[in-house]
Amino acid sequence: MKGQKKQQEKAIQFINFTNDDFTWKFDGIDYTVKAKQSTYFRKYQAEMFAKHLVDREMNKKKKATNLEPLRGELLKKCFGEDEIKAEGVDEIENKVDNKNKEFEELNETAK
Repeated sequence: MKGQKKQQEKAIQFINFTNDDFTWKFDGIDYTVKAKQSTYFRKYQAEMFAKHLVDREMNKKKKATNLEPLRGELLKKCFGEDEIKAEGVDEIENKVDNKNKEFEELNETAK
């Protein structure tokens, strides 16, 4: 609509810092991030994946999932410092797709 301001969207780098692949369902779609790999997701999606990755790792260690400071330390490992900002959903999705394609290309050339 004319005159309406688009909502600011953010995407952040999600890092699977573990030695195991991580798969979690979001909005009916399975997403997998390979061990020691990273990808960009919209901020709220990356935060949800981080929560579940940390829960998984704490359960493996037989630690309560609300145990601080371990939980905070593991959560920090889940995020890179880079952030993508955009005006609106379509723009953020395009920027995330482009950034993830760059990562894929870098990984292919590194092999």
